[in-house]
Amino acid sequence: MLVLMGDSNFVRLNNECPIPDSLCLAQNEASVTFLPTNPFMYDIIHSNYFNVNPNVNHKNDVLCLLAGTNDFMKGVNVDGLKQSHKKLVKYCSRRFKHIILCQIPPIPKLPVDVNETIRLFNLWLVDVYSQNPLVTVVQSFHPFIAPDHPHPYPLVRFYELTYPSHSTDLIHLNKDGLLILRNIILSAVAALSV
Repeated sequence: MLVLMGDSNFVRLNNECPIPDSLCLAQNEASVTFLPTNPFMYDIIHSNYFNVNPNVNHKNDVLCLLAGTNDFMKGVNVDGLKQSHKKLVKYCSRRFKHIILCQIPPIPKLPVDVNETIRLFNLWLVDVYSQNPLVTVVQSFHPFIAPDHPHPYPLVRFYELTYPSHSTDLIHLNKDGLLILRNIILSAVAALSV
């Protein structure tokens, strides 16, 4: 089984274009670092997945993790985010057959320098996990940026422009963006089966 863990982009993915034979544990505003106002990803996985069925063998399940968007939205220290992310992946790698790590997509609502920090964080993910046979890092940043721009310039056409309340969004992927993300995930899952 494929288990999706992340934030509102995965919640929306599950609602708009669900992946067959998957379980979505994602929660809106979920964070990697402990933030008192946000759901904590470690607690979600531990409480809502492993403790629900303690006698079930989950070692054949694959985890797809998109983690860190809300941490960047809250301005969390990047070094603290890296440490929390490594702890979460270490915890999950002992419990899942494989982990697919989605890079954090750019966030048009945030300044260019923050999107550059997200890009560097995504490169850090590749660097840290490139030699780990239990982890695959997938490119889910570059499909959403302008290819010929000197800085990470998000392609707004893949994002919701407004919330249902009509306030500015530019954080969440729209249906077209979600379909791209879905295809990236499905390609990674298919590659595991080969």
